[in-house]
Amino acid sequence: MTEEGRELPKTISQKCHNPGNIRFDPRNAWIGQLPTPYKGFARFSSEWYGTRAVYHLLKTYREKHRCKTVGDFIYRWAPPSENDEMAYLHFLSTEYDLMSWTIVANTTDFLILGIAIMDYESSCFDRASNSLVSAWKVTFERG
Repeated sequence: MTEEGRELPKTISQKCHNPGNIRFDPRNAWIGQLPTPYKGFARFSSEWYGTRAVYHLLKTYREKHRCKTVGDFIYRWAPPSENDEMAYLHFLSTEYDLMSWTIVANTTDFLILGIAIMDYESSCFDRASNSLVSAWKVTFERG
């Protein structure tokens, strides 16, 4: 809302319930994903499912692609062909104290990395959202 009480236009991440701005790929059958993309981005039925997809994707990057450091994860998440990787890493280092060489070693590290990514990708991301920790727990505590 603006000071005048008018609604601000929604961002793509808000319209799609996709706080990580995950690109639509028909090979990904995310739970809660809607069948049609919006401007190339995956759409989810709620913020919780979009947040869950962020954490599942990070988990896949670790297990399948052997990502270990913050830099490894960001290089996959936001490839230089589409993003300013240095600006992304600068944001993570200044706002979250996550350096490119920082090892993502445990589930708490994944929680913080996911929050940082969603904060960068969605300027109106709600860090206090109940979806955040709930989706992270489902991904890392239950598989």
